[in-house]
Amino acid sequence: MTDAYGYDPDRPDVWTWLQAWYVARCNNEWEHGYGIAITTIDNPGWSVAIDLNDTDLDRGSYTRRETHRSEDDWCVTWIEEGAFRGACGPTNLAEALHEFRLWAIKQAAGGDLAQPDESYGLGREAVDGPTVTPNARPDPTRLGRLRRWQVGRSRRS
Repeated sequence: MTDAYGYDPDRPDVWTWLQAWYVARCNNEWEHGYGIAITTIDNPGWSVAIDLNDTDLDRGSYTRRETHRSEDDWCVTWIEEGAFRGACGPTNLAEALHEFRLWAIKQAAGGDLAQPDESYGLGREAVDGPTVTPNARPDPTRLGRLRRWQVGRSRRS
């Protein structure tokens, strides 16, 4: 990976990007059978499973990555049983999600991070992240039956 795809404070963080990736898959069917699971493990650490079935990533190849810096600073990512999986130390969750983000962007670019492919529906937005408007509500027609939500604090009547 090149430095151009490292941390950039002007791009949406990995959480915002992952939420946009998830919402883009929600079509009134996918979200009922697939999704994203993030759980804790007893090492301590985190476990991540992101379903790839019925997405443009379900046929992508991924080389298992293992980084072990110390007992509590580690990250392992791989694909297994139709899911991108990660296991990592207690402070490495964003690193595991970042690995998914980079791989998804690379797949959308046809394997070339330098030239995102607009035909995948991710294009430049996959690299830069979605356009985010503070306190914006998603288009309910785009989200289908998903509950409407609002970024920020909700008010009680």
